Amino acid sequence: MALADRFKLSLSPDDIRARYEQERRKRERAASDRIYRELPPEPGEERAAPNRPPRTVRSEVAIVGAGFAGLLQAIHLKKSGIEDVVLIEKGSDVGGTWYWNRYPGIACDIESYSYLPLLDETGYIPKERFSRGEEILAYCRLLAERYGLYDRIVFDAQVSDAVWDDAQHVWTVTTDQGDAVTARFVVVAGGVLHKAKLPVVAGSERFRGRMFHTTGWDYDYTGGSPEGFLDGLVGKRVGVIGTGATAVQVVPRVAEAAEHLYVFQRTPSAVTPRGNRPTDPAWAAALAPGWQRERLDNFLAIASGRRPAVDLVRDGWTRIFLNDGADRAAGPEELAAAAELADMENMEEVRAHIDAVVKDRRTAEALKPWYGKHCKRPCWHDSYLETFNRDNVTLVDTDGRGIDRITEAGIVASGIEYELDLIVFASGFEILSDYTRRMGFDPVGRAGQRLSEAWRARARTLHGVTIPEFPNMFVVGALQGAALPNFVQMIDYITRHIARLVDWAVTGQVASLEPTGEAADGWVGKVADSVRGYQAYNAVCTPAYTNNEGHFDETVALGRTAWMGAPDDYLRMIDRWFTEDMGRDLRTVRIACRS
Repeated sequence: MALADRFKLSLSPDDIRARYEQERRKRERAASDRIYRELPPEPGEERAAPNRPPRTVRSEVAIVGAGFAGLLQAIHLKKSGIEDVVLIEKGSDVGGTWYWNRYPGIACDIESYSYLPLLDETGYIPKERFSRGEEILAYCRLLAERYGLYDRIVFDAQVSDAVWDDAQHVWTVTTDQGDAVTARFVVVAGGVLHKAKLPVVAGSERFRGRMFHTTGWDYDYTGGSPEGFLDGLVGKRVGVIGTGATAVQVVPRVAEAAEHLYVFQRTPSAVTPRGNRPTDPAWAAALAPGWQRERLDNFLAIASGRRPAVDLVRDGWTRIFLNDGADRAAGPEELAAAAELADMENMEEVRAHIDAVVKDRRTAEALKPWYGKHCKRPCWHDSYLETFNRDNVTLVDTDGRGIDRITEAGIVASGIEYELDLIVFASGFEILSDYTRRMGFDPVGRAGQRLSEAWRARARTLHGVTIPEFPNMFVVGALQGAALPNFVQMIDYITRHIARLVDWAVTGQVASLEPTGEAADGWVGKVADSVRGYQAYNAVCTPAYTNNEGHFDETVALGRTAWMGAPDDYLRMIDRWFTEDMGRDLRTVRIACRS
């Protein structure tokens, strides 16, 4: 039997490749084209000064951000015996992206039993298989209260600068509110989903109706709440721009209330059922201690290309990873070809599901994704596709071009004007922009050089965690670190790693530590090797944020994306490094003895 005959495909592999290329070309743009811009402030909106005097704080560790990354970092430091920490948070409460994003229908696409960290320790059981935003935000607050962190957080403060003092071996972190925090160690835990972006569209300033990005949802206008009926949209004509992970959640909720909803699509998402349901009390009562760690280890193995005896999670992610074609390859020489065919088979299943759900044939065809399964983040939802069967919902497919312009009355797409009362931008966040831009500040390291200058040629880290010439600064994120769909799971691993590095320095009387240039160059070389294989896959993807709108070269990858190897290999690698090679790769300064 030929290899292709072992897979369920309605078209030949060559025909599918041709269709992928056809779709890619529709969305192709020159590298100089400006597709997105930064979200500007609302007219008249200014950042309100907090009702408090500026704070001056001395601490062992300063943590930038109080989302899951910042909270977990503080918790793991506390477990290591380091409680003298301060967190600096631009919001008025903890939660990070779950604090800032409260749009209708907001939920997580990772199952809650794996996404919410430390469930074993807190004893908390999520209400549903896929937690909604309000529950996740409440859980962040629970963590802050449980581990006594609220008194250690400077709220309503955006970090404006961080400067290293090489003589005193300390960082001075300042904020836009005049706060000054002096700390031996700084951990940048700012997350990746916080800098909203807007498409560049002519005429947006002319629109006479209401217009906002999902991250700044205006419930005063729409009525309702993240879970409540949007009664303010009754009788209103609404346009949603975007069909990515956010729009997939927003569209069904808006459609319930609006007189008419127009969904403007550039590239369709791959959407299949989520299968959400309330947590079974009997299942929860039977959980044994260590249940979540076992579940996380199982998910990590599957996401790393392993095949454990049982799939404990059994969600869309594990289905995608397990259907890698390896079980249908006759030998090693067929693995790559089998992986491509399995990828095609996955996407065939997505398109078949759309055919089964969406009644109008033209709409169904427009909603079908023609690209590989890793070209865009896959989506799962239980009512998004069904929404297009409603009489008050119209899909406006722009055939890859995006909308033409915005007028006083609404949106023009493919030469047709759609009159609207409200325009919602579900256009996501900056993921691959420059790192210091996403952080919102540009730290000054040991040589008096800012990070943006040090990285002008290319980004240089060791394991995506430490940076040459920037002593005692640690980074939590995906840049040159490891990638995992469950981002909080990887954050948990990295913050544990940083906590042991800080503990090692404190107990060993180490004043400062940083990777040598040689160590960072060696790691960057490994990242480059991993990216090259990914580039070939990305080259045939439709332009999107995952491939820098079709311009994903090695320079872009090294400065903006992760090490692309198996995440469990990465974790074993940093564990081995910590126990065996750390002394070789770190430049350290010992605390001077005082007589």
